[in-house]
Amino acid sequence: LCFETMTLPLNEQGLVCLLGRNHDSDAAYSNGSGKSSIFKAISWCLYGQTVDGMRYDEVIRKGATIAEVSISFFIRGKRWAVTRSRRKGRPMLSLANEEGPVGAPTESLQTQIDSLLGLDFEAFRNTVLYGQGDAARFADPRTTDSARKEMLFSAERMASRIASRTISYLERLMFTPFLPTSGCKVMIFSSSTCLRYPFANCI
Repeated sequence: LCFETMTLPLNEQGLVCLLGRNHDSDAAYSNGSGKSSIFKAISWCLYGQTVDGMRYDEVIRKGATIAEVSISFFIRGKRWAVTRSRRKGRPMLSLANEEGPVGAPTESLQTQIDSLLGLDFEAFRNTVLYGQGDAARFADPRTTDSARKEMLFSAERMASRIASRTISYLERLMFTPFLPTSGCKVMIFSSSTCLRYPFANCI
């Protein structure tokens, strides 16, 4: 991974467009500026793998002695943090929440991370993050029927989770009645999308 240090805040950012500029060569423009490394870092932190097959000591930056990535996220209102690091031949993985570190062997921690995210690495690479050439894997004659089925099942499972969480979120939204000083009964629809009907059902 090519970055020495980097912090990338994405909470409540909405849709993000990631651009790059190669300062080593004007001819390259954005090529080689490190855009892909950001996604590799995310994938490696969460799963210990990247979509282009980078693993083990390959993730350590040239001239460095350690690679370390930490990602924090919220699942059902609870904050979690995954930190993965690697010195040459020495991998480390930690999972923590608001109550403190989760103590478990690495394999068990990875299983818990997969469960929290609702995706293992194969499902992640088939539904969330495509690497270069990944989009062609489905049609590749060398791809087996069982592999194609797994890609479809991964996409279907992901769609089901998104639908389930969306429905759950919408069910939590409610009409909240209150009486303002004017005596007019108002029903306000509260949501993070800022859809508001301030004078519905006014009597």
